[in-house]
Amino acid sequence: MLVILANDCGSSLTRNIVQVGADRAELLLMPPPLLEVQRESIDSYKASRQSSPEPQDEAWVEFGGQSYMVGFLAQKELGARFNPKDIKYENAIRKILAAVGAIAVSKGLPYRFELALGSLLPRKEYEHREFFHRGLSQALADFSFCDKSFSVSLEKFLCRPEGGGLVWSRSRHLGDAFRRMTIVTLMFGYRDVSIEVVERGVSSGESVPLGLLWLLKRVQSRTSALEEQPLLEAIHQAGDKIKPKQFKPLARSRDPDFQAEEAAQIAEAVRLSRQEYWSRIAEWLRSVLPPRIDEVVIGGGTASYLRPELQAYFRGIPISWAAELEEDVRRVFNISAAENHFCLRLADVYGLYRCLRQQVSPSRLELVAQD
Repeated sequence: MLVILANDCGSSLTRNIVQVGADRAELLLMPPPLLEVQRESIDSYKASRQSSPEPQDEAWVEFGGQSYMVGFLAQKELGARFNPKDIKYENAIRKILAAVGAIAVSKGLPYRFELALGSLLPRKEYEHREFFHRGLSQALADFSFCDKSFSVSLEKFLCRPEGGGLVWSRSRHLGDAFRRMTIVTLMFGYRDVSIEVVERGVSSGESVPLGLLWLLKRVQSRTSALEEQPLLEAIHQAGDKIKPKQFKPLARSRDPDFQAEEAAQIAEAVRLSRQEYWSRIAEWLRSVLPPRIDEVVIGGGTASYLRPELQAYFRGIPISWAAELEEDVRRVFNISAAENHFCLRLADVYGLYRCLRQQVSPSRLELVAQD
């Protein structure tokens, strides 16, 4: 039995694209929190639950003598939150185990099966890909998901830095011309912003902690104890058209006059922080961009928030938004036009899935379909 899994353990959402045998590709999305727990905490949860959630919403994994709650369960049961200081590739091992386990349970897979895995790592952690590969192979060989044991053989492993799915897709589209061009790929995430420059087929890159989290922290420093997720959603929805009424639901006062004043204060904090945020981004771009650029490929969820500034900054240079994969993502996964920004967030891992899928022999999938 062969499973194809493309994974991106993003700071705001774990994105998985799954194909079991010759079936169609599917999305498996999980919140990012992860928490190591004692076995007693799992037993306590099991004793108190009154329903049977979907496997991805009730995920705990155990391996190497350690236990972890993952995703929605960690968030809901123990109030776990994403920690931007965590090493991503270490947490990715636990999150991939949870995704593989959820797939196995929902699809009724046997105790043993084979996995072709593609995963995206932050540019600054890409040098650890051998540790990541070794740790994954060992963990997959003997783990349990929700008290069901599995032994999964990692038959193929494809690791790329964030943006790698877009680079591969663009190289396929441009063909031989890709090796004669200077292509800049920019990924705007929640925690980091990264760049990959490919000049005549030779790549280099770096990342800096200038994701949307930077802006969020600046706004919070200027306002009073606003919750992160509602504030993040309001900032994203407002975009560059910032008005007090957009932030009125965040106001804590019950008095209408004080509510209006508080909303105006939040809006002003967002306006000023956005200006500072773009100034930092622009300063970084000036320091890392090559003197000659033939095309810019831009991806990541934060890119949609900064689209007006990025379009103005790169005026005169062709921009490939998400390597032209947004429409493919929308069609394959039936995503509504109202969620256009979501297609942008999925494009990189979808490009990685297509790259991985191409490297799997069709005969392997046909044989699986007959099992």
